[in-house]
Amino acid sequence: MDHEREGGLLLPDVPEEYGGGGGTFAHETVVIEELAKAGVSFGSGVQSIVGHYILAFGTEEQNVNGCQKCAAVNWWPQSR
Repeated sequence: MDHEREGGLLLPDVPEEYGGGGGTFAHETVVIEELAKAGVSFGSGVQSIVGHYILAFGTEEQNVNGCQKCAAVNWWPQSR
């Protein structure tokens, strides 16, 4: 998962200050489509859903801490 995070594949449309890639929804769409074409799946959809819920409904502190954890390399057990 180190490469996925460093390559901007985790939370590509979440602001950089919250641990994301700083792109737009279009960036996330391209990432998801290209991963699907390549047959790659590592749970990035779940991380995106959780990250967006945190951004939409969390406090500033939750946005910073929650999204950074969500984008963290070792946060999701199934990705190990």
